[in-house]
Amino acid sequence: MKRKSVLAILLSTALTVSTVTPVTAVAAEEPVLQTSQEELPAITDVGTEVNDLVDVSLEQTDEAAGNFRIVFTPDKEMADQFTKFTGKIWIGSEQDVKAAEVKEAVPVYDFTGQNIEKYVIDVEPQKEGELHYYIQPSVFIGEEEIELERLETTVVREAAKEEAAPVSEETQEAEIESRSSQMEITASVNASEKSVQITASGVEGEISKVQFPVWSEQNGQDDIVWYAGVKQEDGTWTVSVPVKNHKSTGNYAVHVYGIKDGKQQFLKATSFSISAPTMEHMSAGEISSNESFRVELQGVSAVSGVQKVMVPVWSQKDQSDLVWYEAKKAASGTYYADVKLKNHQYNEGTYSIHAYVTDENGIQSFVGGIEKSVSKTAGNYSAEEKGDSWKMTLSDASVPGGIKSIKYAVWSEKNGQDDIVWYESEKKGGSYTAEVKLKNHKSLGTYIVHVYAENKAGKMIILQANTFSVQSPKAGNVEITSKDINKGTFTVKVSGITNSSAVREVLVPVWCAADQSDIKWYTASRQSDGSYEAEVNIKNHKYHAGTYTAHIYFKDITGDMNFEGSTSCEMLFKAGDLSVKDTDGTQKRYQASIKNAEIPGGAKEICFAVWSETGGQDDIVWYTAKNGTANIEIKNHKTAGKYNVHAYAVAPNGDMIFLKGTTFNVDAMPGASSVQASNIDGEKGTFNVKISDILAPAGVSKVEVPVWCAGDQSDIKWYTANKNSDGTYSVDVEVKNHKNHFGTYQVHAYVTMENGIRGFVGATTASISAKNYIAVETIDASTVKVTVYNPNSGNVESVEFPTWSETGGQDDIVWYQGTRNRDGSWSATISADKHQDGGKFITHVYANYQGQKIGIGAVSYNLVSGAAARVNKHVNNIYNQVGRDLNACYWWCVNNLSYQTLPIHVTPPAGYTRDQWYSIMAFEQHRGNCFVYAAAFYQLAKGLGYDAQYVEGQVGMAAGGYGPHGWVIIRMNGASYICDPEAQDEIGRYNFYMQPVGNTVLQYKW
Repeated sequence: MKRKSVLAILLSTALTVSTVTPVTAVAAEEPVLQTSQEELPAITDVGTEVNDLVDVSLEQTDEAAGNFRIVFTPDKEMADQFTKFTGKIWIGSEQDVKAAEVKEAVPVYDFTGQNIEKYVIDVEPQKEGELHYYIQPSVFIGEEEIELERLETTVVREAAKEEAAPVSEETQEAEIESRSSQMEITASVNASEKSVQITASGVEGEISKVQFPVWSEQNGQDDIVWYAGVKQEDGTWTVSVPVKNHKSTGNYAVHVYGIKDGKQQFLKATSFSISAPTMEHMSAGEISSNESFRVELQGVSAVSGVQKVMVPVWSQKDQSDLVWYEAKKAASGTYYADVKLKNHQYNEGTYSIHAYVTDENGIQSFVGGIEKSVSKTAGNYSAEEKGDSWKMTLSDASVPGGIKSIKYAVWSEKNGQDDIVWYESEKKGGSYTAEVKLKNHKSLGTYIVHVYAENKAGKMIILQANTFSVQSPKAGNVEITSKDINKGTFTVKVSGITNSSAVREVLVPVWCAADQSDIKWYTASRQSDGSYEAEVNIKNHKYHAGTYTAHIYFKDITGDMNFEGSTSCEMLFKAGDLSVKDTDGTQKRYQASIKNAEIPGGAKEICFAVWSETGGQDDIVWYTAKNGTANIEIKNHKTAGKYNVHAYAVAPNGDMIFLKGTTFNVDAMPGASSVQASNIDGEKGTFNVKISDILAPAGVSKVEVPVWCAGDQSDIKWYTANKNSDGTYSVDVEVKNHKNHFGTYQVHAYVTMENGIRGFVGATTASISAKNYIAVETIDASTVKVTVYNPNSGNVESVEFPTWSETGGQDDIVWYQGTRNRDGSWSATISADKHQDGGKFITHVYANYQGQKIGIGAVSYNLVSGAAARVNKHVNNIYNQVGRDLNACYWWCVNNLSYQTLPIHVTPPAGYTRDQWYSIMAFEQHRGNCFVYAAAFYQLAKGLGYDAQYVEGQVGMAAGGYGPHGWVIIRMNGASYICDPEAQDEIGRYNFYMQPVGNTVLQYKW
């Protein structure tokens, strides 16, 4: 076999040979084998192909049956590197590898029984006919599988011949018995039981080859080895079997097979026995100062000789601390092993100790086992109180391997281990002490203490479980002292406290509101006598009045809170004395006072709520007192009769506290001796009302005169009378204030006194008839309605209203024709839009009767120029510039306006249409967009009398589509024309004036 020099495989780690895991002492009769590691030599220079190191071939063993053998022959120098040889075997197609059967090759020894010649796998077809086999051979180096070159073979398993009579089982057995009776087989174990000489005699001469499969009965055929017999000159076949090739002591089976005519035949069987090692006695000594104990094994022997003695030791059920010790042989022949506790984490408990002997055949056997107890010493524990701490002490304790440290796990019994603390101890002599601080825990009472020793392996071993008790502090007495309602304070005192040294602080929650919304927690101060006091101020409780509840809680040195008692304190209001009096006897001002009131925490202010009973609380007024007194002004209420006064205290938190209530009466009312009407003038539409001899105890504040003519009082007006030098009061009434009604007027008089009380003092009537009375009714800022009542005593055929604006004289005079109304009056509507200017307007009234124009009168008023008037003024100015010519007006728009981008569309002011407002922008600002150009030309064309239309539509765009645009359509002589002054301004080389619709420069849509 050719070797190559290129490095192919490098085993960098040792191959591990694992055997049976030790069992526990309970099953000590079962052998416990060691787990050991042996390093195999690494393949360091074996060439690039494993195929070069292992020859794989196929041999036919029975042509008729189709049996064949896979033979692995490794390079002799490298054979030890291979762990095992396997083959995946299947039939069908090469892709059917998933259905392959995997077999492991068995070794075949030479005639000496010492050397393995090869490894074989026997394959026996189970189907008849022609079968094509695929074989995937593999070798293992450690756990790594390396596949070799795949093989193929075709075999034929013949069917049984029909003409041949079947051989009965009796016949077959007879043939075997015949062969067996003619031969003998012996198995001779040598004195050292290291080898067995097997001899088969009387073997038929036609047999060309003899094999001896040998295995121990223990664990089945797990250690079977096929040995090749050597034919001697005397015709016998022999082989020497090394016992070391097998795994067990006890009974062995030997079979003999011969090869005749290419077929393998069973010939005969025999057996032999190999003795197991023995041990007379096993013991374990005491633990020494070096933290170990010695295991001694006496009377250890093996027929083949003792190779080594192993002692597995463990203390855990799962054998997690298992250690194998190799025993040493003393001069006396006794074997011993020193077991170190550190190898077993210094565990306490029962140690299991087994003994295994490996004889010179390399077979390891269980020979016995014992147990040893390794225990701790709990020691002596004590707990001593030291004020707010306790001293823990442990002495005379021990654990396997020695104590590394002692720890105390301490927690209070309440709520379990929620406050557990681990305390490190300090070693003093043979004792371990630790200080347990109660403040480190959450409650007092019973404490639980567990004492643990940490051994040198870091394992915690419990030694003790104990308790100690700490009394919780208790309150003896809880009371209220130093109560002061005006200051709003009181003191909560806690005294007679037991175990006060365990008190960290005393907490006092205090509240007045039922829902505890005003609760505050006070921390009480410790007094020199050991009591605790908390100063409570109701300002901390929203200045609530009522019963205050105080609870007492002790927070002990552990921080635990416990309820210890409660008390209460009344903090209530006292109403005091309330009085009201008329200070000067005029019933104009009353004085309200309250005295001797008590308000917890003091009042922020005192208020009086005052109202008259008439109309309920519609006239309620709140008066703020100064030093408990406030002045009540009756003029703030303006009602006579019974008054209510309620006194309230305003607490510092703003709460209103009702204290007391009372009443008083205001009964004086005004009067007058007469109410008269005079100076009735039907032409002016006026008359005078006089009120005389007014009586007002509280003084006259004002006199009011409501006047009306309509039955439903829809024209009522309240006049305020003026005081005359003689003490009377009078008003001048004008019918224009009453919708220009004529007829009988109702007149009432009311006097309001200085205390605000108003009373009815008298009434009268006045009848007034119209005579040439002219009235002006405003319709809007630019329009009025002028009406003349009873013109020329009714002798009228028609009425005219010539009107002009004062600016420019009568240059804008318009004669309006009057319209007769149902009541006989005549009216005309005057609009500023029909005139040139706004401002003051003058209207004369003429009555036409029997061919005469009779002047009735005149009236003036102010009007704001309307939108039309404003536009007309600008249109007339442009006519004055360019003449009344349509083309000239068109070019005025093109030449006098400039383009400005504006929103589309602009919202006009109230009173303007959009075209009016756009034209104003053109006439006054001389700039704007296409709609401004179009609106200006539209107004000019319309003023010239053309049938013009202002259009807001769309025009075709150069970039495609349509955009918003404005222009004017002129209709004349049955045709329509488009005028576009903005396009003319923008695109001057084209004509956009009077373009016939349907034949335009641009595309228009509307």
